[in-house]
Order: sequence, then structure tokens, then C-alpha cells
Amino acid sequence: MRHTPFKLLAVLTMAAVAASCGSDAESSADIVTNPTTTTTIAATTTTTVPSTVQGRLAQAYPDAAVDPSAAAWQALLDDTTLDQTAVSVIEFAGTADDTARASYTAYIDAVREATVAKGGSFAAITDVWRPGLELPIGFDGGMVWAATYPSRDVFIEVVLDPAVVAAAASRRDAVRDPHLFIGVNLVPQFLLDQEAPADVEALPHDLVRGRDMAAVVDELLSIYPAGGSDPTKPMLEAMLARDDARTQAVTYVNLYRFGPDTGGAASINEYNMNAMPFVLAHGARPKVIVNVAQQLLGSQRWDRVILVRWPSIEVFTDLRLTPGYVDAQTSRVESSDAYGNLVTIDRADSK
Repeated sequence: MRHTPFKLLAVLTMAAVAASCGSDAESSADIVTNPTTTTTIAATTTTTVPSTVQGRLAQAYPDAAVDPSAAAWQALLDDTTLDQTAVSVIEFAGTADDTARASYTAYIDAVREATVAKGGSFAAITDVWRPGLELPIGFDGGMVWAATYPSRDVFIEVVLDPAVVAAAASRRDAVRDPHLFIGVNLVPQFLLDQEAPADVEALPHDLVRGRDMAAVVDELLSIYPAGGSDPTKPMLEAMLARDDARTQAVTYVNLYRFGPDTGGAASINEYNMNAMPFVLAHGARPKVIVNVAQQLLGSQRWDRVILVRWPSIEVFTDLRLTPGYVDAQTSRVESSDAYGNLVTIDRADSK
């Protein structure tokens, strides 16, 4: 029997409240980092430690290729929309090989330890399996992490934590084209508090289970034209061909770039409101939805980033064939002039 979607009375909107980001005069850090070494400064030396937060950040993260620039750090510090409000941070990056992945993992572990110690929490650590759309390119085998902090100041404290600064040296050699975003999480707390369903088999799947996969792909392509905001035929075939398509949880990283002739945030909010009852009935749980306040890194600009955990690819595909969900698609397609998607697999150590 099909699950009947329930009504959702929640509006996903941005929150911005004003307050101070803290004093730039704080300069208690005792670590100086250059691209290759980390040196502990003795109290009697004359080595200069920057007296501003921006200066300390620029000194700790000096590599223009993979670290935020001094200007990017300053823009983050100056952003009044992030004053005295919780912020979410998302980073995804490519990695060259297993050695690079191990180095990046060590950095993420250091960030997570410091984050939890300072009252933050991690929403996801996942491995990129493949792109789900035509963009972004080159992140197969990379990694994604997302965390929430009580404030921007706490995030700054974490990235200046000596252990994180030390681990950042290995990150520099490990990552390719990192994208780093910061914004206010729009997912209501009551949704964040909902546990993922334990019984995947009980979730809707009858629109997919037992059917020829070629027929399922053809039906999807008849509903969602290939390319742009939707997967191509080879991408759909690859997803449905996974041996664990019935059981493996996946986290989708959805990326939207708004343009002057698109519906922007208003259209994607309309899509969220119309689609969310069906999404939740299929066992999905949104983890992070941010309008990007600051993008500190990345070769491509994105305006909204969404992380949603799905119980399985099969259940997600069932959703995409559900009539009520299909009806919600118009506003999603109209929202943006560029779309990206990464299909990622939960890491064993992500909880």
C-alpha cells in the first residue's frame, strides 16, 4: 500500500539577527603556520603573531590555491547577516588518491573534535560516489563534510584551534578544488530532530521494485528531461545498477545557482513546501539547507546548498515517480540557471 504524504506546516526561511562578532584584538594563538611547517613560538621570542582575527586566519591558511583568501575571511567577519546566529558550514573537495583521502580525513577528524568541544555538531561526513547531474565535475572519490556552530565566532575559534591548524597543512596537499560555504541552516529544528526510519523495506518502493530497470529509466526520462536539473540516462542507469540500491543510504548534495531571470530562493522554497510531505513520507531527512551567505572557496559559485539523506536509491527513485512529487517540480526547475548534485555514501565514522 502506498504511504499517504502528510501536511507539513513549516516555512523554510532565512534567519538573520544582529550582534557583534567579537573583538579583533584577541590574539592569544601561539601557533604560526606557513605552507610547509608548524612552529611553536616560545614566549620569549620576537616572532610576530597578527593582532587581528583576519590576520591570524590569513597566517594560518596561507595557500591561495586551497585556502580562503584574506579578503574572503574579512568578508565573512564583516557579514552582518551572520551576527549572533548559528551557522552551518559545508565543504566538498576532490582527492587524488587514497593517501590524499587519508590526509583529508585526518583534517576533518581534527575539525570535528574541535567542533564538538566548542558546542557544535556534525551533520554529515560522506564519500562522493559520483555526480548525479552534469555538474560539478571532477569530485568522484572526494569527500563532503557539514557542521553547525552556535555562532560564526565559534567556527572561527575552531579553524584557529592549534590542532586544526596543524592538520590543515596535510589538507592542502590532499584536496583539489575545495568548495567551502557558510550560511544559516533553514531546516526547522523539529525536522532535524526526526530520526531516519530504521526499516527501509517498509518505505515506499513499489513503483520501482520488480520492474525492468530499463523501463524505469525510460519512465524517468519521460518525466524529467535529461540534463540541467535532472540526471542523464547514463547517470540514472549507474545509480539503479548498484547492487545495494535497495539498502545503501545516500546523501545528496544539491547545488543551485540563481540568475536574474530565475525564480531564485522564492521558487526553491515553494518547491520545498510542496515536495516536503512526499520527501518525508519516503524516509528522507534534510540535514542542511543554506542560502550561501559567504562562499570562501570554489571554482564555481553556488547560491543554495542542500544536503538530504535518503534511505536508499530505490526509495528515492520511487519518490521521483510519485505523482504528487512530480507536480512539485516546476518551481524547482524555474528556480535556477545552473544545478549541481553529488551522490555521496555515508561514512562508517560519520555518526
